[in-house]
Amino acid sequence: AAGPGFGLFLASRFVEGVSHLGIVVAAPTLIAQIAPDRHRGAALSLWSTFFGVSFAALVLVGRPLAVDYGVEMLFAAHAVMTAMMALALGRALRRVEMPPRLPVPDLATLAWQHVEIYRSARRVTPAAGWLFYTCCFLAVLTVLPPFLAEHHRAGVIFAMPLVSIAVSMTLSVALLRIMPAVAVVMLGFGLSALVMLWLYLVPGDPLACLILAGSMGLVQGASFAAVPQINDTAEHQAQANGAMSQAGNLGNTLGTPLMLAAIGAAGYAGMVLVAAVLFLGGLGVHLALARARRLS
Repeated sequence: AAGPGFGLFLASRFVEGVSHLGIVVAAPTLIAQIAPDRHRGAALSLWSTFFGVSFAALVLVGRPLAVDYGVEMLFAAHAVMTAMMALALGRALRRVEMPPRLPVPDLATLAWQHVEIYRSARRVTPAAGWLFYTCCFLAVLTVLPPFLAEHHRAGVIFAMPLVSIAVSMTLSVALLRIMPAVAVVMLGFGLSALVMLWLYLVPGDPLACLILAGSMGLVQGASFAAVPQINDTAEHQAQANGAMSQAGNLGNTLGTPLMLAAIGAAGYAGMVLVAAVLFLGGLGVHLALARARRLS
């Protein structure tokens, strides 16, 4: 918010990245621990909406704030909100029992812990699907607008994250009461792949875009709900959430360049094909890991 030079700004982004990693590992683990069993799926589905909520909030409030008062004001508003949240959580979590602190591992131990996580079909399952989801969510919202009719464009792009949130908090929560979370994730990936076929046959169809967002909403909420369902201990849940964070960062990094490369090579059809392959990849990796869990 102080408008530092590029070097200091880049350093602040590094600090922010470290804090983000701590939040996305600790928060869903805490939620899974303190939420009653009957509300755990809904609570984790609510947590999963941070992608869509932040995107919608930036479109609705953040961009006008930056346009009217400068981007520094946007950073300042974010700082104030973050500080208020820290104070609120400091009071709310005061009585939550914390596990004992463990010593910071050396690099060799840390590397081996990663090997153990990624060899475990239970701990890696949510992250494996999350990689394919994050490759698509932000990338689709970024590259799709030019292929939409101009009179629909702004409304559709604003509505897509909201539809994703709505489905995650309604249909996804309802399905989690009668189906395992992984099954809901696979349903979301399968429906998303089918909608890409629809968008290939009817390019830029607004209804198809909204149904795509809803299908991705099933993946969004159920992916976090899967962590405590297939990982019994808080330690393994934290490791699974950490793997999800790593997969999410990788997916967000790779998704948009991959979609842009597909558009450069084959236009709209290339984008649709790549997205469909990614959705089918998410479905396939969940099927493979479900089989691995049954055999373990």
